[in-house]
Amino acid sequence: MFLTQHDDPLGYAIGNQIEIEETIECLHGKMRPDIQELVTKYGGYLLQRTKKVKTMSEGAALILETLKNGQALKKFYEMIQAQGVNTEMAHELCYKRNYASVFGKKATFTSLIRAKKAGRYNT
Repeated sequence: MFLTQHDDPLGYAIGNQIEIEETIECLHGKMRPDIQELVTKYGGYLLQRTKKVKTMSEGAALILETLKNGQALKKFYEMIQAQGVNTEMAHELCYKRNYASVFGKKATFTSLIRAKKAGRYNT
C-alpha cells in the first residue's frame, strides 16, 4: 500500500491537456524526482505482486529501465492508437512532442494561486 501527501501535488500540471503533456514528457525521461519515485516504486510493487519479479526493488529497477530505454513511450504510442488516435497524430504527440498541433492553442493566461495561510478546509 502506498500513501502520498496531498498537500504537495505530484508534477507541475493541473488540467487534462497539460497533464497529458507532462505525462509524455515523463515518458521521455523528464520528470520530477517525486513522480519518478512513485512510478518506479508502485510499478515495482505491481510487478512483484504479479510475480513478474522477485522483489519490489527489482521491479522498480525494471520500470526505470523501461522508462529510460523508450519502451514505455512506445507502449503509450501503441495504446493511444488502439484507442482510435491516428498514426500521424500519435507520432506528432509522442515523438515530435508537437502538442499545439494536437491540442490547439494553450490558454493565453495562467494563474498561480497561493493560499493566504496554512491549514485545511473543514466541511
